[in-house]
Amino acid sequence: MKITKYLLSNLMIWLALSAQADPSAGSAYKLERRQDSALMEVTSVQLKPHGGIINVVGDMGVYGKVYATYELTAGADRSSGTVVGEGRGYMTNGDYASGSFTGAYHREGSIYTMHNIVIISDGTLNLDVITFDALENSVRVDAYIIK
Repeated sequence: MKITKYLLSNLMIWLALSAQADPSAGSAYKLERRQDSALMEVTSVQLKPHGGIINVVGDMGVYGKVYATYELTAGADRSSGTVVGEGRGYMTNGDYASGSFTGAYHREGSIYTMHNIVIISDGTLNLDVITFDALENSVRVDAYIIK
């Protein structure tokens, strides 16, 4: 089951990136940013035998104040695996957004990089690249438009 989820996550990312490919540019991808990078505060990390859960909060531009949870499940090599999660955004005008995501991650030293496909309640679709630095206890979210 875990292998299937991992392969499905990678397939979703590949399909999303393929949809954004510029045929005139060969194999280069042109992704448009949804907003500027967002720096998030890590509020907790829960370790589990085969992964962990990272909770964050921060201001994310168009999504307002966002709370998000990333649940990582390690693969056999313990340096990569799958990630699933949820996010909720609260805007000053009273609007609310929610999103769920799935993807894959890899770790180099203390840096975890996640690539997630995010389905947002307003119908938009993002590719989020999340960088968690375990030494610095920081998270950076870069959101790109898929739809």
